[in-house]
Amino acid sequence: GMGGFGRMMQMMGEMHREMMGAMEEQMMAMENGMDPQGGMGGGSMMMSSSSFSMGPGGVTEIKRHVRDGSGREELVMERRIGDRARRVKKQRVAGGDEETYDDSVNITDDAQFDREFQ
Repeated sequence: GMGGFGRMMQMMGEMHREMMGAMEEQMMAMENGMDPQGGMGGGSMMMSSSSFSMGPGGVTEIKRHVRDGSGREELVMERRIGDRARRVKKQRVAGGDEETYDDSVNITDDAQFDREFQ
Protein backbone atom coordinates (compact mmCIF):
# COMPACT_ATOMS: atom_id res chain seq x y z
CA GLY A 1 0.00 0.00 0.00
CA MET A 2 0.95 3.64 0.50
CA GLY A 3 2.67 2.98 3.84
CA GLY A 4 6.19 2.85 2.41
CA PHE A 5 5.73 6.00 0.39
CA GLY A 6 4.40 7.93 3.37
CA ARG A 7 7.40 6.82 5.42
CA MET A 8 9.74 7.94 2.65
CA MET A 9 8.14 11.38 2.51
CA GLN A 10 8.42 11.65 6.26
CA MET A 11 12.12 10.76 6.12
CA MET A 12 12.68 13.33 3.39
CA GLY A 13 10.92 15.93 5.52
CA GLU A 14 13.15 15.09 8.46
CA MET A 15 16.26 15.27 6.29
CA HIS A 16 15.16 18.68 5.04
CA ARG A 17 14.68 19.84 8.62
CA GLU A 18 18.11 18.52 9.59
CA MET A 19 19.70 20.31 6.64
CA MET A 20 17.97 23.57 7.46
CA GLY A 21 19.04 23.17 11.07
CA ALA A 22 22.64 22.66 10.02
CA MET A 23 22.47 25.70 7.76
CA GLU A 24 21.14 27.80 10.62
CA GLU A 25 23.88 26.57 12.91
CA GLN A 26 26.45 27.49 10.28
CA MET A 27 24.94 30.93 9.80
CA MET A 28 25.01 31.50 13.54
CA ALA A 29 28.59 30.32 13.78
CA MET A 30 29.57 32.66 10.98
CA GLU A 31 27.85 35.61 12.61
CA ASN A 32 29.35 34.86 15.98
CA GLY A 33 32.77 34.45 14.38
CA MET A 34 32.66 38.10 13.33
CA ASP A 35 32.04 39.25 16.88
CA PRO A 36 35.22 41.04 18.06
CA GLN A 37 34.57 40.10 21.69
CA GLY A 38 34.58 36.46 20.71
CA GLY A 39 30.90 36.17 21.54
CA MET A 40 31.05 33.76 24.44
CA GLY A 41 34.16 35.32 26.00
CA GLY A 42 34.11 36.90 29.44
CA GLY A 43 31.67 34.34 30.78
CA SER A 44 28.74 36.27 29.34
CA MET A 45 25.33 34.67 29.29
CA MET A 46 23.89 34.21 25.85
CA MET A 47 20.23 33.66 25.19
CA SER A 48 19.05 32.54 21.82
CA SER A 49 15.68 31.54 20.48
CA SER A 50 14.79 30.78 16.92
CA SER A 51 11.68 29.63 15.14
CA PHE A 52 11.37 28.12 11.72
CA SER A 53 8.08 27.90 9.89
CA MET A 54 7.13 26.75 6.45
CA GLY A 55 4.11 28.40 4.90
CA PRO A 56 2.02 27.73 1.80
CA GLY A 57 3.72 28.05 -1.57
CA GLY A 58 7.12 27.04 -0.23
CA VAL A 59 7.63 30.18 1.84
CA THR A 60 10.05 29.58 4.67
CA GLU A 61 10.34 31.99 7.53
CA ILE A 62 13.10 32.07 10.11
CA LYS A 63 13.02 34.29 13.16
CA ARG A 64 15.90 34.45 15.57
CA HIS A 65 16.43 36.44 18.73
CA VAL A 66 19.82 36.50 20.41
CA ARG A 67 20.79 38.37 23.54
CA ASP A 68 24.15 38.19 25.26
CA GLY A 69 25.37 39.17 28.72
CA SER A 70 26.67 42.57 27.64
CA GLY A 71 23.13 43.66 26.83
CA ARG A 72 23.56 43.34 23.10
CA GLU A 73 20.45 42.17 21.32
CA GLU A 74 19.98 40.84 17.83
CA LEU A 75 16.76 40.09 16.00
CA VAL A 76 16.89 38.37 12.63
CA MET A 77 13.94 37.77 10.36
CA GLU A 78 14.42 35.88 7.15
CA ARG A 79 11.87 34.97 4.52
CA ARG A 80 12.61 32.75 1.55
CA ILE A 81 10.56 31.91 -1.51
CA GLY A 82 12.43 29.63 -3.89
CA ASP A 83 15.71 31.33 -4.74
CA ARG A 84 14.57 34.71 -3.45
CA ALA A 85 15.29 35.74 0.09
CA ARG A 86 14.98 38.75 2.28
CA ARG A 87 16.79 39.01 5.55
CA VAL A 88 16.34 41.82 8.02
CA LYS A 89 18.64 42.03 10.98
CA LYS A 90 18.22 44.46 13.84
CA GLN A 91 21.00 44.92 16.33
CA ARG A 92 20.84 46.87 19.55
CA VAL A 93 23.96 47.40 21.62
CA ALA A 94 24.03 47.99 25.37
CA GLY A 95 24.19 51.77 24.82
CA GLY A 96 20.82 51.68 23.09
CA ASP A 97 21.95 52.31 19.52
CA GLU A 98 19.91 50.34 17.03
CA GLU A 99 21.11 49.31 13.60
CA THR A 100 19.11 47.63 10.88
CA TYR A 101 20.60 45.58 8.07
CA ASP A 102 18.42 44.57 5.17
CA ASP A 103 19.77 41.96 2.77
CA SER A 104 17.61 41.01 -0.17
CA VAL A 105 18.54 38.31 -2.64
CA ASN A 106 16.92 38.14 -6.08
CA ILE A 107 14.10 40.42 -5.05
CA THR A 108 12.91 41.84 -8.37
CA ASP A 109 11.53 45.13 -7.05
CA ASP A 110 14.96 46.07 -5.70
CA ALA A 111 16.66 45.42 -9.03
CA GLN A 112 14.15 47.68 -10.71
CA PHE A 113 14.61 50.24 -7.97
CA ASP A 114 18.37 50.23 -8.54
CA ARG A 115 17.96 50.73 -12.28
CA GLU A 116 15.64 53.70 -11.83
CA PHE A 117 17.99 55.47 -9.44
CA GLN A 118 21.32 55.19 -11.25
